[in-house]
Amino acid sequence: MSAAKSEAAKKGGKRAVLVTVIVLCVLLAAACALCAAACYMADTDETIRRNVRVMDIALDGMTEREAKEHLTRELPAILAENGLRVMRNGEQIAFFSLASLGAQMDVPRIAATAYSAGRTSSSALNGLRYVETLLGLRTYRINVHWSCDEEALADAAASVAEKVNCEAVDFSWEIGEDCVFITRAADGASVRQEELLYLLRKALQSIDLDSVECPVNTLAAARGTAQQVHDAVCGELVEPSFDKETQQVIGGRAGVAFDVAAAQSALDAAKDGETIRVAAEVNMPQHTAEEYEALLFRDELSSYSTSVSGTSGRRENVRISAAYCNGQILNPGESLDYLALVGPCTVANGYYLAPVYVGGKTVDGIGGGVCQTASTLYAAALHANLAILQRVNHGFASSYIPLGLDATVSDGGPAFEFQNNTDYPIRIDTLYEKNKLTVVIRGTKLDDTYVKMVTEVLSSTPYEVEKIETTDLAPGETKEEQSPYTGYDTRTYRNVYAGDGTLISQTFESRSIYRARNQILLVGVDPAAQEGAADTPAVAPPPTEEVV
Repeated sequence: MSAAKSEAAKKGGKRAVLVTVIVLCVLLAAACALCAAACYMADTDETIRRNVRVMDIALDGMTEREAKEHLTRELPAILAENGLRVMRNGEQIAFFSLASLGAQMDVPRIAATAYSAGRTSSSALNGLRYVETLLGLRTYRINVHWSCDEEALADAAASVAEKVNCEAVDFSWEIGEDCVFITRAADGASVRQEELLYLLRKALQSIDLDSVECPVNTLAAARGTAQQVHDAVCGELVEPSFDKETQQVIGGRAGVAFDVAAAQSALDAAKDGETIRVAAEVNMPQHTAEEYEALLFRDELSSYSTSVSGTSGRRENVRISAAYCNGQILNPGESLDYLALVGPCTVANGYYLAPVYVGGKTVDGIGGGVCQTASTLYAAALHANLAILQRVNHGFASSYIPLGLDATVSDGGPAFEFQNNTDYPIRIDTLYEKNKLTVVIRGTKLDDTYVKMVTEVLSSTPYEVEKIETTDLAPGETKEEQSPYTGYDTRTYRNVYAGDGTLISQTFESRSIYRARNQILLVGVDPAAQEGAADTPAVAPPPTEEVV
């Protein structure tokens, strides 16, 4: 390069540097002028900076007084449109407007805060903040500290609790006529109200009135499966019954069958707390436990009375044996063995000496009279249309009860036993009063039928009078040594009638054969007339048979 060209290049470079310096100085001077202008404007501007917001309300360019007036005008709308949202699991469950909470803002304080936004004690910093707001580089959002009515806040929390609170729905089931209803479990909920109240207060102090997540305690529900229902309800039909030991009704159960797999599939698809219907074969008991209890011993099936006579011992034996029977309960199908209940007829069991039959003769023995209780009970059982399992008539006709309705018993036999052939329990009630024995059989009567006992006498055997002379009596004096009985051969029938008197059935009940017994009279004679009389050969006594 020539010297001339080199010298020219040097001069050009110097000019470029000079131009650059001049431009920078001009720019710096302009910046200083702008800063000075910004500082001046920031210091002298009496209006609220741009991009100052209160609840999204722009206060740009307003004086503090104008801002107060504007906020005061807008306050009703603010109170109505803004509020607190209460959420649960991402869903809004309640909204409370600021107006409903009795909210109020300190307008003068808010206006003053808005006016002071972007202003500092430094003039340079004031100018910078001023420029930032002009250019939209900075926004001021004024937080509002709401004052609220505490009672309204408490009411809001209470209303949320009322809406959310619920008891747990336990897994359960119920048997229908042709189905089983199964309820899927659902957890319950309990709002922690004090905590909710605290969160509502806190949200009121946030700039955006933050939503509140409702604090809830979960109440766990008992859960179950279709298999559990199957195990609990499926099975054979069982009718209610009566427990004689506890004197309580034992509830029955339905006969149920259903498809377990199908039931579980439907249960899995159900919502919490939803009740599903599962088709089932259902055989319901005839009665509920309550209905069954109401039917127990409701009706008088029969009542029979006999007059009691004889010695005091015999009357006591009737009373004692009747007391053994009083209150006895027979469930359906059960039977009562009379002698097993009241016997054995011993002094240890409280029985007394009283007349009994031995070998056709009347003698004193322990327990005489228990046959009258047996006979009265037998007659009551017949009229209650119960099944008679064992019964034997007396050897001689009884004076206290009609032919065919008596029953004799003795230790070792014969026995008297009957069965409850009804569908409900029966109870025997006895009353011994004023030498009268009454047996009442109570149970459940579902129709108007009744029983009449009819005894047909096939034949009778009159007794004869035997006279035996004795010197123990005055001549011509008589004394009965043995009372007489007429013999009978009878057939007894059980006639069942409808309530209107129509004969429904006639059933042969029993044949009763009563022996005749002669009357024996002792006749007094003169001892002299008996001298030389031939001895009367002894007659062998009949076989001994004790019938009480």
